[in-house]
Amino acid sequence: MVGMSEYGEGETRQDMQQYHESLAFGTSFISLMFLGFAMGYYLGKYFFQLPDIQCLILSLVIGILTIILETVLYIVKVEKIEAAERKKEKNAKLLKTD
Repeated sequence: MVGMSEYGEGETRQDMQQYHESLAFGTSFISLMFLGFAMGYYLGKYFFQLPDIQCLILSLVIGILTIILETVLYIVKVEKIEAAERKKEKNAKLLKTD
């Protein structure tokens, strides 16, 4: 049967959902990193009229800030997911004791 594995259908769906989320995060991370570096360069080149070396430095600064922002957002997302899982486990424990 399609979607079945040795772990059952639910495990396969959960694995595919995690794969989809990881792929979406990776794609957005790479594209935002590229756009951050490109935006920094073109911002320096055309908006501030800086020489090429300073445009590259601005590109690095904005690119690194983008990476830091993405990392912080990922940490917040993971913490939120873990908090929801802890809450779900706590509620399940309370229901078992009743």
